[in-house]
Amino acid sequence: MEAALSSVVGIEGKTVLDATNLYGGTKPPAGFASNAEYVRSVTGGPTAKTFNANFASLFDRVPDARVWPSNLWSGDDQAKDVVERLSLDAGYEAIRLGQLTAASIQEGLAGVLFGIAQSGLGEFVYRMAPPEQL
Repeated sequence: MEAALSSVVGIEGKTVLDATNLYGGTKPPAGFASNAEYVRSVTGGPTAKTFNANFASLFDRVPDARVWPSNLWSGDDQAKDVVERLSLDAGYEAIRLGQLTAASIQEGLAGVLFGIAQSGLGEFVYRMAPPEQL
């Protein structure tokens, strides 16, 4: 994470969407609870953890879904409009988990999602909604 982000120029103060996950024992950079919190420390701009909890290989099939799947996100209030617009453009409903401090919980979902997929379901998308919206 640190090496990749250090090579990017021109993102200072910009809204940044972090789509990384912690998986297989990886940890965020030292001193940070999540990769997303590290990203914000480097860029200084509004930051959101998003587009990390759906299988990217299925993105092209989302428009064929009966109902829109969810796209979990956590982050700064100032990132909300960007996350919601991009989620809608991609065919997802943005579901907020909370402020950026919730990113560490969200990053930990990768192991759960891969476990579900590897236990027989295969790659999937999910929907967080009240029953009447299913």
